[in-house]
Parts: sequence; structure tokens; C-alpha cells
Amino acid sequence: MQSFKRRIVLNQTIFAFLLILSCLIILFFSMSCNKYNEEKVELQKIADELHSILKNYSSLEDVISSESAMEINKNINLSYSEYGLKHSYALLSSNGKVQYQYPINSKHYKLIKEKAPKLQAGFNFIIHHYDEWIFYEIIKYKDYKLLVTCEHKLVFVRELIFIFIFSSPIVFLFCYIFSNLQAKRFLIPITAIDDAVKNIALGKLQARITGYVYKDEMGDLIGTLNSTFGELEKSITNIRQFSSDVAHELRTPLTAILGNLEVALSRERKNSDYQKILASAIEEMMGLKKIINTLLILSRPYEFFVQQFKTLDFRHVVDNSIEFITYIADEKNIQIEKSLPKSIQLYCIPSLLERALINLLHNAVKFSPEASVIKLQITEAEQEFLIQVTDSGCGIAKEEQAKIFDRFYQNDQSRHLGCGLGLALVQWIADLHKGTISVKSVLNEGATFILALPKKGDHINKS
Repeated sequence: MQSFKRRIVLNQTIFAFLLILSCLIILFFSMSCNKYNEEKVELQKIADELHSILKNYSSLEDVISSESAMEINKNINLSYSEYGLKHSYALLSSNGKVQYQYPINSKHYKLIKEKAPKLQAGFNFIIHHYDEWIFYEIIKYKDYKLLVTCEHKLVFVRELIFIFIFSSPIVFLFCYIFSNLQAKRFLIPITAIDDAVKNIALGKLQARITGYVYKDEMGDLIGTLNSTFGELEKSITNIRQFSSDVAHELRTPLTAILGNLEVALSRERKNSDYQKILASAIEEMMGLKKIINTLLILSRPYEFFVQQFKTLDFRHVVDNSIEFITYIADEKNIQIEKSLPKSIQLYCIPSLLERALINLLHNAVKFSPEASVIKLQITEAEQEFLIQVTDSGCGIAKEEQAKIFDRFYQNDQSRHLGCGLGLALVQWIADLHKGTISVKSVLNEGATFILALPKKGDHINKS
């Protein structure tokens, strides 16, 4: 985390420093362009003034005669600066040699010739020193060239360099401090995420990311992570509970089988006794097989079943389920009444829904009194079918209704009548079909289980 913070501080500091440097460079070019345009206008004015005077002379020899030169220098307006004459001019032959220059000791032509050997007509400049520039204008006439120059001390260049050199440490320090504060603020949520992840890795599954209240991208990320941590905690808790429940449910029949076998081997017995012991062991093993098969179904991911969905008339599934459960219901003289629409076109996995319906009917038979009636009713809503199984048994207490769909959950009435996986399997099948399972019950007045299944399968395909 510290190295990450250092990189952020360094990057932000360099960025801020380069930004300020860029501003100074832009300012330099802006001021230079202004000065360039000013000098261009000024040199053009002097060149025009010289040209108006020179056109009165018929030849270059007449211009450079001493009397003519003195008259020209007297008439033109050359400005001075604190460093001497600011402007100068020179008359050049067609091959570029100086025929006359004023002032005579001016070094402008020599400096320009060193920097720009090929003198082109027009306005240009050379940099003699970082803060000393020479601007010049060349005008080409019939038999000679006119060179007008201006030496200018760019004080602002020196000032900008001075400002940059002496302010750089201060600016850099300010940028570093500001970037450090920004990095600390930026790393607050990342540190919170890191702490939460470390706590979860240590087994503190209830740890969450706190302290960030802004509704931005980071807030969305923290919300998503907290939701993920919550689902992770729930999943791990369920796995631990599930493992404990499986161990308990498998230990009981295995203990019974082992006890029966030990009793059988303890002494010589009749064949009929051995048959009873083996029959009891087989019965326990069949219960184990049922538990294991159910657990295998529950452990498979939803994607495993996606290709098994198809559209069919659900009435056939209902008939098969009632036919299967009738043999058990006849033992208690229980009647099953059904009320179905003329057509039930449903997108589903027939084998799984048949199993869910059998489980609901089997539960109703187990907890209903003898010679009673179980009602199976299917009604059609706008977007779904509602499958209701109603019995007149002992009912379910309100505080237990939310638990009966948990795996291996058994209340006092059902503790010796099953393994506690039937309704959990129904819940799982309902989830697979993007449906719901609920119960309405009053203690000692029976129960109604409602399985709601969507008609169409678009949502299942998209999922």
C-alpha cells in the first residue's frame, strides 16, 4: 500500500510540476509572439521610411556617398535604448556584400550572417543570447538590398528564467504536499477495502467496508463489494451448517446399520433373525441412498439443467404425480381432489416439477388424518400458474414457516417422518424455474403450499 501511495504522490507531483512548467512555456511563447509582431510592425515602418528616401537616388553609388548618407541618417528616425542605438540598417549589393551600414560599428549584419548565412527577403530574427534577440527585415530592390535590424533585450525571458529557477523548489514542495494529502484522501476507501478483506481472510465474515459515504463510482464499488461479502458470509455459513447437518443425518443411519451388524455377529442366530437384521440394514441404506441422491441434485449448478427445459402441457405431470402418490394415500384412506384448467402450457423441466409436486403431495399425506381430503388446485394468473396443495393436517406454527424450506430442518411433528430435504428440494426446483414456493398455515388447521411458476421461459434463457 505504501509503494502504491508513493507512486500516486510522485505521479501527481510530476504532473502538477509539468503543468506549471507548461504554463510558463505558454506564457513565454505568448510574450515572444507579441514582441515578434511589435518589432515586425516597427521594422516595416522604418523600412518604408528608408525606401521613401532611397527612391530619390538613381543608383547605389549616389546613396552611399558621404553627403547622401549623412542626409539619409539625418532624416530617418532611428531609436535608441539604454544599451546604445537600438536600430541599424545596411545597404547590400546583389551578391550580399555590405556597401554601407549605419551605424558604421554595428555588429548586427555580422551576427545575422553567422546565424543565417543565406539571407532571404522578409522579416525574421536570430537569438544572439537567451535574452538578446536581433530582429531584421530585408527588402530587395532592383540592384541592391536593404537590411533593417533591431536589437532587443528581452527582459521578460530573464525574469521568467529567474522565476522558474527560484520558485521551482517551492512549487515542487507545494505540489508534493498537496499530492500527499490527495493520495491520503484517495486511499481511505482502498485502505478500508484492504482491512475488510484481511478480516474476512482471518475468518471474520461479518466484516464490511465502512466510512465512505459519497455516492460516486467508488461508493458503487464499495456497495457491490459489501453485497458480495454478505453473500459470501451467507454461503459459508450455509456450507458449514449444511456440512454439520449432513454429518448428523448420515451418522444416524450408519450407526443403526453398524449396531445391527454388530448384534448379528455377537452370537449364532437363526436365519430368520439374520433376515430381519439385513432387512433393517437395507431399509437404512435405502434412506441413505435417498438422502445422497437428493444432495446430488441440490449440489448441481443451475446451468446443468438449462438444456432440459421444454414447453409442455403440465396436466400430464399432475396426473403422473397423483398416480404415484395414490398408493401411499390409499393406506390412510385419503382422497386427492384436483381442479385444473383445460390447458396448462408451461416451460419447465418435467421430471423435476413432477418430483416437486410429489414431495408436496407426500407431505400432505404424511401430516393429514385418515379419511381426509387433499386438494390440488391450479389457477392461471396473468404471468404465472399457481399450484396449491391444501391438507387438513396439524398445520405449521408461524415461527417455523420460514424454516421449513431449510435443508434438514424438521420440527417435532416431522422428526421421525423424513430426512428434512423434501421441501428444500421443492424450494430449489422453484428457484431453478424462477418461481416461488410459500406456505399459508394455522396451527392445527392444516396448511396450503403455493408453488408459483412463470408461464414463459424467456427469463430462464436470459439467466
